Amino acid sequence: MAAVSVALNNAQWEPENDGESQLKTALENVLISSPSSVITKAPDNKTNRFILQTQGYHDLYLYVVEGITFTDSTADFEKQFTKSTFAVVDKIDVSAYDLLRDTTVSVAKHCKEFNSNGLGKLTTSANGAIAYADHCIGLMKEKADISLYNAFQVLLDEKYVTQPKDNAFEEALESATLAVQALQKSAKEKAEDAKAMVALLQAFYTQTDGDVKKVGTIEEKFLTGPKDPVTGQRKVKADGTLQEPYSEVMDAEVARLQTEITNSITRRDEENDKWATARDKAIGLGVGGVFLIWLWIGSGVETDKAIKAKNKYDEMVTLITKDSQDKADLVKVLELVRALVNHFHALLPKMQTALTAMKELQNLFNEQDLNFQLILNKLTDLQTGVSAKGQRARKNWITTAIDEAVEKFKEIKDLGEEFKRGATPVIEQL
Repeated sequence: MAAVSVALNNAQWEPENDGESQLKTALENVLISSPSSVITKAPDNKTNRFILQTQGYHDLYLYVVEGITFTDSTADFEKQFTKSTFAVVDKIDVSAYDLLRDTTVSVAKHCKEFNSNGLGKLTTSANGAIAYADHCIGLMKEKADISLYNAFQVLLDEKYVTQPKDNAFEEALESATLAVQALQKSAKEKAEDAKAMVALLQAFYTQTDGDVKKVGTIEEKFLTGPKDPVTGQRKVKADGTLQEPYSEVMDAEVARLQTEITNSITRRDEENDKWATARDKAIGLGVGGVFLIWLWIGSGVETDKAIKAKNKYDEMVTLITKDSQDKADLVKVLELVRALVNHFHALLPKMQTALTAMKELQNLFNEQDLNFQLILNKLTDLQTGVSAKGQRARKNWITTAIDEAVEKFKEIKDLGEEFKRGATPVIEQL
């Protein structure tokens, strides 16, 4: 590849008229600049990569496959995270529950929609570039029966500057025309595919931008501290102190519940001991000393003590169960909040990288389509107003540029295949 580039740099072609200048510009775009635009440097700045093979693409992929793990149903959310769990936060902000529920459901829905309609297409977007590159490689040079390289060898023969066109020229012109038309058609089709993918990505980006704003509000309220919507400053409580983030309020409730659970366990054990003692005394005073389970209540006083102790014990067991569940629910909400915030960390710039890369791929096909049309318009004027010397220079430059383009498209094909092999990142833990 390097040798071809050197050869092209050494090939001199100074257009002799406006038509030639337009042809050279179109050929430069088709053969050199636009193919190069979809090859980028890897982070090591040494090896090359396909344009879509960016960290932005992989971050987008992970965002989607992680996003679909959230619940996309309001009813399911309300089953998993009951309104009562937010009792301590409701006293501060009655809208907090609805915000968390609606945002979670929105994120999940958008991710699931894109996962169904766009992610697979994005993953296989390289297929279009690979197929197009393969098409270019053949029609530019490697198809013996119809290739631009072979056609230009004839069309740019300097003898046609002074001699009339013969059958060989007409056949070469027909071959070149067919090749350019085929390449333009392929470029146009791939451009439409890329345009559709860009539209999908743009729509998803817009949806995600809205979700990012909502998650930003959740982060503010739950993690960094709620702000006054008018002043933009931290909210102040009635006692003049700053309103704590809701996560701290919930953490305090978790700590309170843990203390209550610990105390309840102690009281439960005490009541269990009281119940056992009172029960044994009651049994000892039972009818005829018969230890039947339905006859153990034998003394009014001791029986009353035993019943009260048993009821208190059951009450403690129920309270411990409830407090443990409330604590678990609060912890689950806090985990969800942190998961949402982490999920969106610096996401939009990463998505923008993937979107920009897809636009670059679309631009490749648009440029190819446009410039192949310009080349097509110039094919019949190749011999107009050109000297024999100019013809030799033009032929040398064009055939060398085709060689470079073929090598470039081979690289695009290889890099596209490499991208496809690694297009599904390994997810160790969601």
